[in-house]
Amino acid sequence: MPPKPVVKSSALVQKAENFMLDSFSDFRSKIPRVIGEGMVRHNLQCREHVKELVEKGMDAEALEVAALLHNIGRAYIKNNRYPQFDKLALADKSAEIAADFLRKQKVKPDVINRVKKFIKLHEKGGTKEVQILVEADGIAFLENTLPIWFEVGLWMGQSKEMLIDTSREKVEAEYKQIKSKKGREIAKRFYDKWTRWLEQKEEVVKQEQY
Repeated sequence: MPPKPVVKSSALVQKAENFMLDSFSDFRSKIPRVIGEGMVRHNLQCREHVKELVEKGMDAEALEVAALLHNIGRAYIKNNRYPQFDKLALADKSAEIAADFLRKQKVKPDVINRVKKFIKLHEKGGTKEVQILVEADGIAFLENTLPIWFEVGLWMGQSKEMLIDTSREKVEAEYKQIKSKKGREIAKRFYDKWTRWLEQKEEVVKQEQY
């Protein structure tokens, strides 16, 4: 099978990527660098999986922008750049910050509204286009976000035992929401990898207790 042709990102997608990278820098976000880098990696992988899953006739550009900015609100928890959005749930906060960025880029209102909708629903689903983002987000998490998610939990004071249990639940939940055949094919190898990883973590904790 010949390799897929490399599709260049649009100028808007590139601007969204630059905004995301700048936002998650430790200087801007005031969060530990390793966590910020993990979030950046997740967002970039989410965008790549959107490109793999998107279907003809869908708004690929809006989906890519939404993938890059779907959790941008996390970059603005420790500073006060967007205080007007602080009381919103993360998905809603991220959608509003993304919309603010897009307005400054003179993006058409209908495109802004689509990006907002995709981000707000990226954990719930609802339409075929939103499901693309749901699955890309889940696959990106399963790809290699779990270790950084685990480290964040330790940093916040959670026990290893509790984290193993919640991590297993998270892996199951992320895999379960991937419905498409193509998405499942991509996600399965990551799902199996982290299931084994958690089993090994559990064995290490048991040995530490005895």
